[in-house]
Amino acid sequence: MSMTAKLARYFRDYDAYHATRGNEVCHSIGIPLILVATLGLLALLKIGPLDAGLGLWMIATFWYLTLDWKIAAPFSFFTLAGYFLGRAIPPVGLISIFVLGWVFQGVGHALYEKRSPAFFQNFIHLLIGPLWIYGQISGISRKNPSSSAQK
Repeated sequence: MSMTAKLARYFRDYDAYHATRGNEVCHSIGIPLILVATLGLLALLKIGPLDAGLGLWMIATFWYLTLDWKIAAPFSFFTLAGYFLGRAIPPVGLISIFVLGWVFQGVGHALYEKRSPAFFQNFIHLLIGPLWIYGQISGISRKNPSSSAQK
């Protein structure tokens, strides 16, 4: 599947901070844990008929759709499943999962990558990370995304 040039640029930048296999594996575990925990914890904050977890999901999904709707549309179902999973976990479990996810991230960067996380330079990478993991799992080429970028 090809991706837009805009998303390809984000992936190339993110790739520069995730070049080792050990760091990629750590992120494949840590990012989904952080996603589920963050959405679950935010679901505890009610905003009228909605909650902050669903609000974040809607805002992030809209942004992902502006990057590349063909990739974002199926990805939104995975993140929505993460939201519902997070809502089902008790708060103490969510906090534990959140910490564990960040431990995996830290180990990946300290032990394998020996470089600070990408979001230290650009906070947008906090949103790119989950989409990057989805790209890895779904088989979207990320090693050379410019070759498949749409104009």
